[in-house]
Order: sequence, then C-alpha cells, then structure tokens
Amino acid sequence: MRLKQHLDPGLTFVKLQPTDKSSLLRLLTDKAAEHVPGIDSVDLLRRLEERESKATTGVGKGIAIPHTTVIGLEKTICLLAQIPAGVEFDSIDGKPVRFVFMLLSPAEAVWTHLRHLARISRIAGSEDFIRDVVAAPDPEAVVEVVAREDGKHVD
Repeated sequence: MRLKQHLDPGLTFVKLQPTDKSSLLRLLTDKAAEHVPGIDSVDLLRRLEERESKATTGVGKGIAIPHTTVIGLEKTICLLAQIPAGVEFDSIDGKPVRFVFMLLSPAEAVWTHLRHLARISRIAGSEDFIRDVVAAPDPEAVVEVVAREDGKHVD
C-alpha cells in the first residue's frame, strides 16, 4: 500500500516556522480545511489535540505523525510540513520535530488508516530521509523525496 497516491504538492508546506505544537496543528488544520471539501478545521484541531493528549505523535528522529479519521472524508489525504528549524512537539526522544506527516483517513477506513501509519513509520526511520526532506526547496521536491523513500519499501 503506497503513500504516493495520497501525496499532493498543494497539501505540502515548506519552511514553516511555527512557535509551538499547537500553532503547527492549527496551521495544518486550517490548510486542510482550505484545500479539502467537508473538513471543519475547528473539529479537526479538537480531534488531533485529543489524540495528542493521550500520547504524542512525535515519534522521534525529528518526525511527527498526527493522525485521525474524519467522518465524510472521501479519501485518505496526507499533509506534509517541513520545519527546518524544528518545533517542540513533546516527541518521545525529546528532540524538535522537523517534518510532519498529517494523516487523515475516512472514518470507515480504520484498517487502511493503520496500515498507512505503519508505512509512514517505516519510511520515516532513516537519517538520510529526514536530511533530504528538510533540505527540499519546494513542495514538489518534498513530495518527490517522500515518494522515492516510499518506493524503497516493500508492502
């Protein structure tokens, strides 16, 4: 199950400079609502913050994977956010987050949602990946780095 079909330069944001985890999540939920019909940014932010209150999605190595399912969403989408300077995210390793995969899946696609989370965790594990994705100059280059890394991993 490849992520490439869920990547979109229009939902990829580079050189972000959020002040903290909350402002980053707010920014991304606003962007999701602007670009995806039917997403309510206030409800989405509430759901993501609720998820973060249970356990951080800052998985370490500079990566965070905030995620949730969304009622009425027609297909899985993945927002990508590059934060070159990093932002505090309560990550499990205590390091700032420099790249975010925000995974939003249809409410009825829980199994697929879990498979995508596992895939993101696999592709985001290398130091080369984080270096390349943080150095990417524009949204198209970020998508290319993620798609290239995704292609290296067998389902």
